[in-house]
Amino acid sequence: MRLLKNVFDNYDEMRREQKGKTSKAVGTPYPSIKSIMLEIPNLIRWKLKTLNRDHDFKVVGSIGQGAVSEIPWVCIFNRRITESAQKGYYIVLLFSSDMKSCVLSLNQSVTEYKEKYPSKVAMLRMRHTADLAKNFINISSPAFKGAISLKANKHLGIGYETGAIASFHYDEFNLPSEATFLSDFESLLNAYDDLFMVCGDALSALNSITEEQYQQYSLELAEKGSKTGRTVTLSDSGGVPIPPKRKISGRYTYARDERFAAEAIRKAEFKCEYDHNHKTFKSYVNDSDYVEAHHLIPISNQEKFNFSIDITENIVSLCPTCHRQLHHGVPIDKHPLLQKLFLERENALKSREIVVSIEELFGFYRKEDSLLD
Repeated sequence: MRLLKNVFDNYDEMRREQKGKTSKAVGTPYPSIKSIMLEIPNLIRWKLKTLNRDHDFKVVGSIGQGAVSEIPWVCIFNRRITESAQKGYYIVLLFSSDMKSCVLSLNQSVTEYKEKYPSKVAMLRMRHTADLAKNFINISSPAFKGAISLKANKHLGIGYETGAIASFHYDEFNLPSEATFLSDFESLLNAYDDLFMVCGDALSALNSITEEQYQQYSLELAEKGSKTGRTVTLSDSGGVPIPPKRKISGRYTYARDERFAAEAIRKAEFKCEYDHNHKTFKSYVNDSDYVEAHHLIPISNQEKFNFSIDITENIVSLCPTCHRQLHHGVPIDKHPLLQKLFLERENALKSREIVVSIEELFGFYRKEDSLLD
């Protein structure tokens, strides 16, 4: 396919001649820029028009903003999901950094994860989400599911490698015909539609993380979030609106935001809030004792309140023994922990319009609906 070959043959030369800076002119004489910015997008738009779907999608090519990108791309956005590579999920044609191959991929926004999580956690979340998403699509060989290789050295390219859901790979010496390329695109388009039917505009609807993952992500954010700006910002007081339920693993429920848990752990200085002298073991995340985040009022009771209980004021940092005791211990052993934690948090909860008595709190722990709190 000539349009792909133009990129392989000319992109590095263009980068050198442009001294690493992007050209904003679509009508540039460089064949690589013309293919990425104009001709490949036009070919895909033509295909969408034959399917009577051209108004549903936005097609954009990019060689970077300011600096010439390591991984140039052409994105195809379902407008009901996103119109930007900065969020959501989409089909994207990605060229490898060595200009020897390219991948047509159903993939995810790297930036959306990067802005919320430290790099390590972002990659874990992307891979976990992709692994879930691939179970909801049907696609035949030569397509493949899972991670791809772009020979990437920078975060954006590595993110696309990690976050790939389903893809077609094309080598510079074995390029597809135009008809094959468009047929492959239509296959990914069908998979894209399948995912939209399952989870709407957010792949997070698929993302039922385990308790272990929740604790791991919370600790990572507690250690690194303040240094990277990945924290939550709320007013000093007042109720926080209840977030909408998400469809997770086939049922609608309230998802927990690890950023609130991270803030609570950070404020507790990675200590058990029931007894600061409780020792556990050193966490691999940092050089502090390993602790876990626990919702004092369990999330399963959200319907009883007019404001969100997934907030820092309702989350305590506990050693694993205290945490397990609140989940699995007999009521009489839970009460001393709950009473001490409640007295320390009662005013903070009231500042968020969460009013509860100690008797009501004891009642929440007589029979918990879920181990996820």
